[in-house]
Amino acid sequence: MNMILGTIAAELEIEESDLRKSLDSAAERKRYVKIPKKSGDGFRRLVIPPQEHKLIQYWTTQNILSKLALSPHATAFHKGASVVENARRHAGGIYFVRMDISDFFPSIESADLIKFLLSIDSSNPIIGSADDRTYMDTLFHDGRCAIGYPISPHVANLVMKPIDDAIADRLNEESDLLGNPVYTRYADDITISISRKGFKSDVLDIVRTAIHNAKSPSLKINNSKTKFGSRLRR
Repeated sequence: MNMILGTIAAELEIEESDLRKSLDSAAERKRYVKIPKKSGDGFRRLVIPPQEHKLIQYWTTQNILSKLALSPHATAFHKGASVVENARRHAGGIYFVRMDISDFFPSIESADLIKFLLSIDSSNPIIGSADDRTYMDTLFHDGRCAIGYPISPHVANLVMKPIDDAIADRLNEESDLLGNPVYTRYADDITISISRKGFKSDVLDIVRTAIHNAKSPSLKINNSKTKFGSRLRR
């Protein structure tokens, strides 16, 4: 018996075996949708899960994932988070570095979530369900986060916490050099603001090193989308 599916089945007043049958058969009703990217460069593929899988995702998010602490530097996908809040954090900055993480959601695997949970609380019930294919297949598409899955943003914020905190801590160590560095990550978009000129290479190195040294997830920066800016008029 899976503790999570058993609990959900009890709340639904059905047998766990019947819930499993429903979840397994529902997997065939996933839908795939293509939407144009905002950049106009190609399309983004969404995977729309069936309602049965959404139920498990929402239950897992509300009853387990939402109770875990996120990095304070994550400014998307949680209460109080917004683009406006992300921008507000950098109101005092003068120079900016903006970076994009390639294929953000699909780069995050179910194993990354398990590794993160093990690092903070080995008693988390999701860990005990890691080998339950029926349950894990409701949360992940082919073992990875999917754009279109309600649970993906929450999983992403959690597994990114060690990287977010490592980047922010390293920037703060160089505060005297960089000048009041501020780090935020809005989904796959990283923004760093500083007040001293001439240190963009140092900022890039800090981010790339933190991502490279992370044991999970395995991420890559899309260098073509790295941008630099300044509030100063030329």
